[in-house]
Amino acid sequence: MIRFLLLLTLLAPAPETAFLPAPLGEQLIQPETYASANQLNQAADLVVLGQFTEEMETYPTSRTTPSGRLVNFVQTFQVKRVFKGSPAASTLRVMTTGVEPLPPAADTINIEYPGPLEPGTYVCFLRKLEFGNYYRINGGFQGFYPVMDGKLIALEQGGFSLFSGITIDQFKNKISQMRTN
Repeated sequence: MIRFLLLLTLLAPAPETAFLPAPLGEQLIQPETYASANQLNQAADLVVLGQFTEEMETYPTSRTTPSGRLVNFVQTFQVKRVFKGSPAASTLRVMTTGVEPLPPAADTINIEYPGPLEPGTYVCFLRKLEFGNYYRINGGFQGFYPVMDGKLIALEQGGFSLFSGITIDQFKNKISQMRTN
């Protein structure tokens, strides 16, 4: 009987998890920077308008900085409008890396590892990750723009002024022009 069970074990296919990438707690999302809004747009798989919800998963990593432990956050992003690309679903999972406990706002580690976004409406430049069905914000602070009163806000930490203070329709036109140039 033991021989039979051993034979079955050896002939059984390897579990699917053997082919999965490292756990979400071992990946790090570090922002790259782009010299222009056009380069940011070209490098993005998706450019979308939508909302980050309060729904969030956390995956502590084994890595630390002098400011604290690096943690991966996976947030739900509900797509409302697509400017570039074809998302597979109307709800996306976006992964960011941040520090816990949350460092003071002036700590420069926040630029390298900004962590999760507050729930709200954003225009995001996203790139699909190599593993799973996850996306990252392309370009860090260059790649997301809060929408307030129907206009985009470019963040001081790196947002492109080209997108600052424009409406959603004006943004759509700028992205369309970038693809044709």
